[in-house]
Amino acid sequence: MNGNINHVLILGCGQTGISIGRYLKNNIKISFYDENKNALDNAKKLFDNEKNLFFSGNLEELSFEGVDYVAISPGIDPSHPVLNKIRKKIKFHNDISLFFDENELLETKVIAVTGTNGKTTVCKMIEQLSQESGLKAKAVGNIGLPILDFKNVDTLDVLIIELSSFQLEILNKAKIDVGIILNISEDHMDRYNSFSKYLKAKSKLLDLSRTKIINRDDEKLSSFNNKVNFSFGISEPLKKEDYVIINNDSGSYIKRGDGLSIELNNFKLIGEHNKLNIMSAIACLKSVFPELSNLRINNLKGISHRLEWVKSINGVDFYNDSKATNLDATITALKSFNKKIFF
Repeated sequence: MNGNINHVLILGCGQTGISIGRYLKNNIKISFYDENKNALDNAKKLFDNEKNLFFSGNLEELSFEGVDYVAISPGIDPSHPVLNKIRKKIKFHNDISLFFDENELLETKVIAVTGTNGKTTVCKMIEQLSQESGLKAKAVGNIGLPILDFKNVDTLDVLIIELSSFQLEILNKAKIDVGIILNISEDHMDRYNSFSKYLKAKSKLLDLSRTKIINRDDEKLSSFNNKVNFSFGISEPLKKEDYVIINNDSGSYIKRGDGLSIELNNFKLIGEHNKLNIMSAIACLKSVFPELSNLRINNLKGISHRLEWVKSINGVDFYNDSKATNLDATITALKSFNKKIFF
């Protein structure tokens, strides 16, 4: 892709913007913009040369003349009036779209995960289950490792991408084998002036994915029931391909039709939401590797800062749930305990 590109403007010099800068070849002129002067100074330390330019201040004062495309970091709103004016003239990219443009013929299986809550947990579950099964797997994206920073992706069996609504907004072309929406609730309303716009951004993943999966328990996703290949949840399955959790006298099980039954009685992660998380992870993984069996779900570990047990003092268990960044995540965490809670 870089062959016919001479000048790229990167908006936002945080982790994603810096990753895009590293990705671009040295012979390309790069203009960096960030209203945060400290972030811009960091970019200057890494990329200062006789060609590159660095801008701070108001976005309205920025020149787009001679720019081949604009690379937008998640913190930059692509609906900003200045960007709306130039959108018909200049192509917009982010790190995810650049990756797929570069890897159109990629044979590695790609699983993409979005939703308001649980994305990181499910991505790590898919990664761990894959690796425990002998597959080469890596989770990237919004999980913390920028997708362009991971090299030799063609050596993997499966690439797992955590996608935020910000990343999906300008992603229009991608080779995604499985896309899943875990749940949806109001979030980032400082960015979206209506819930419907937030839902529209999230649901783009279904249009970009070969196999589409949603949480059928989430009423806000019900309009997509006829658009997906199958669903997961604790409610009655809508079709034979759907995944469901069955609770009976002998314990809890993940079931799919008459063929799949996975026992959850020794599953270590607390909370009913984690049963849904592991079910969604299994649904994604078996969609691309249906032959996998004996998945080692009891070996799974939680992620840092998400219902992470810290210590017990005088009979009181202390948990770190600082990764809960919205009300629904906190409520879900509190429902995981059946004893007195202090918070």
